[in-house]
Amino acid sequence: MASDEMECITSAWSRLEITRAVRKRLNQGELSQDESRDLLEFIDTQLDRLARRKHLLECPVTESLVGRACELVMTHNLCASDAVHLATAVAYECRGVFVDDYHFNRLGLLFSGHLCICSISLRADELMRKLKQVSMGSAELQE
Repeated sequence: MASDEMECITSAWSRLEITRAVRKRLNQGELSQDESRDLLEFIDTQLDRLARRKHLLECPVTESLVGRACELVMTHNLCASDAVHLATAVAYECRGVFVDDYHFNRLGLLFSGHLCICSISLRADELMRKLKQVSMGSAELQE
């Protein structure tokens, strides 16, 4: 892997969340049945493609991760799915977590120095700066 490349990790739970999000759009009339089916097929194909090319590791939701997620729910008042993703990131020693969820933003200070919680809207240069700060143990990670 080149020095400017990243290894991406996600929980297998992500597929469930994606499916739910697509179904929600179907329920709201934003997508037709055919569009929702095609979208899920496209996303699954792309995730599988990334995994085959070793650009994405899809981690199983293990009993150990669920136990850690339960602790995170109780200590940080997280939603179950957020706790699963955070437990996965911690277990796999990730340096950064990309989110489009405001619930995660408040966790930046709790995990600063270990884990950079980044908005998916960051530009590449901003992301690299934040990840370098994590590598150096900087506590100034909030956006």
